[in-house]
Amino acid sequence: MKETHNKEKDLVDEIVIYMKKKIESGEWAVNKKIPSENKLSQELNVGRGTIRAALQRFQVLGIMESWQGKGTFVKTSDLSLFGKGFTVDPRILNDMYTIRQARSIVEPNIAYNVAKTASTELIECLKSLHQQQKEAVGDQERFSMLDAQFHMTLAETTENPIIINFIGQLLDQTVCLNSNKIFGYYGGVYYHSLILDAIIQHNPELAHKYMKDHMESELIKPGQQI
Repeated sequence: MKETHNKEKDLVDEIVIYMKKKIESGEWAVNKKIPSENKLSQELNVGRGTIRAALQRFQVLGIMESWQGKGTFVKTSDLSLFGKGFTVDPRILNDMYTIRQARSIVEPNIAYNVAKTASTELIECLKSLHQQQKEAVGDQERFSMLDAQFHMTLAETTENPIIINFIGQLLDQTVCLNSNKIFGYYGGVYYHSLILDAIIQHNPELAHKYMKDHMESELIKPGQQI
């Protein structure tokens, strides 16, 4: 199952690279409509779901926008929000890997438990944080702060001082390492949206899955290309 999931993710990544090149070359110009999902699906010989998943990465960052009945349009050619292409000190990358690995073990279980018992008040708080985070795309410092606050809010629901302190320390280090500059803003916006929807639906299995996907999406080993 995981192998299939990884293959799907790799395929989406390839489509994203293809779309980036189209924007960078000017073939997909700003304020112009791009080919339809059907046309791209046929041209690239992949399913529409794969095309849609790739487009979502651009849409959550405000690079593209879709209008029902009209299609999808390029809003900006600035791809820097993806955060790729930076040269990273191997020592920093090693620290980031260690932190993300620890978070990937603990946080999915937190999300699982939150989804089972989330109150209306907690859900509204998470919605507010998520909306503020989307509005902060491009502002690394504020985005990082809101990202950490979203995860810390989930941790605090455990009412377990050891877990809260543990996650707090990991989040402090994550903010200090400025990971959004390296990995961009997509992960925070996209995965937080999925996690929040799972919590709203009180679906612990989905909340666990999306949090694990979120943590592992930036689990880059030292020496691995970013």
